[in-house]
Amino acid sequence: MAANTAKEYPRSSLRKIPAPRKGGHRPHHQPQYFKSRREDVTGQERGQNTNVHLQPWDDKQFELKCPNWKIWAYTDGSCIGKAENFIGAGIYCPQTKAECYVDSGGVGLPNPNNRAEFTGIAAALTNKYTQIATDSACSLSPIKKQLLFPEMQQDHIHSNLLEQIVSMMYASPEPICFYKVKAHSGIAVNEFVDAIAKHSALHEGGHDMHFQPPAPDGNAYTHLYWLPAKGIDENPSGRGTTTPRLRAL
Repeated sequence: MAANTAKEYPRSSLRKIPAPRKGGHRPHHQPQYFKSRREDVTGQERGQNTNVHLQPWDDKQFELKCPNWKIWAYTDGSCIGKAENFIGAGIYCPQTKAECYVDSGGVGLPNPNNRAEFTGIAAALTNKYTQIATDSACSLSPIKKQLLFPEMQQDHIHSNLLEQIVSMMYASPEPICFYKVKAHSGIAVNEFVDAIAKHSALHEGGHDMHFQPPAPDGNAYTHLYWLPAKGIDENPSGRGTTTPRLRAL
């Protein structure tokens, strides 16, 4: 006969399990304490045993990432239209509440939105702003390349604007800082300067600054001479004519 190895527990340590109801569910047991919905009364004041400790407000939780955002000059460009594009740019400074409507002067080939963005930055540098914010990352990258590798930007469609921007940066007595802001994300100042750029694009007059197109016909490569090189591309099949390689001189 096997010995009884069941462990015996004292009767005081046993807890009576309530019998299930008719539906098969146990009765609902309320917790010992509830979290207060009122922030001005703690659980101890109501005589409840709570582990919630209210922390005082910390001003660091409300610190801005950029405290000096009001001294920035926010720039933006706008391109409206499909068959015929109308472009314009704008500048707005929250500290001085200064507005600037810019005529980008886009005609023909150099008429995309990038020209409007470049003219907005160039207008801000012309007005002696040193803290410039823009929502166009594709405008900041060519400016950086123009600073580091200007020889690689000779064939850029907006090379004249890039040279003008970099020359003003070098001539500035104070360092120039660029800031990238999120586009169409609810930033009030950026939305305001976007409205200025759209107004500049839709109206022919009332601009504060004007930029001349690179050429009357809109050709941005009028300053380049394309000549065929000595070498020619050989046709591997041996049929047809060969095409000379063109190089910008």
